[in-house]
Amino acid sequence: MSQNAMNEEIRDNPKFRELVSQRNRWAWRLSLLVFIIYFGFIVLVAFASGYIAQPLSGGSVIPLGMLLGLLVIVFSCLLTGLYVYQANTEFDSLTQQVLRAVRK
Repeated sequence: MSQNAMNEEIRDNPKFRELVSQRNRWAWRLSLLVFIIYFGFIVLVAFASGYIAQPLSGGSVIPLGMLLGLLVIVFSCLLTGLYVYQANTEFDSLTQQVLRAVRK
C-alpha cells in the first residue's frame, strides 16, 4: 500500500475523524480556560492593583497578588496534566483503533 493510499484511508476512517474532533474540542476548551485565567489575572493587575496588593492576613507581607499568580501557575500545570491524561487514555486508544483498521 502506498503512503498516499494509507493517508487517505486514515483520513476516511470514522475513528480518525472522532479523534480529531475530540482533540480539537479539548484544545479549544483548555485554550479558552487558560485565556480567561491568564488575562483575568492581567486585568486584575491592571485595574485592581490596590485589591491584589493587600496582604493575605494582618501580619503577612505576602500580597494577595502573589497567591493569585501562584494559582495561575498551578492551574496551568493541572490543565496540562489533565490534557496529558486525556491524550494517554482516550486519544491513544482511538489512535490504536485507527492504526489497527489501516493495517488490516
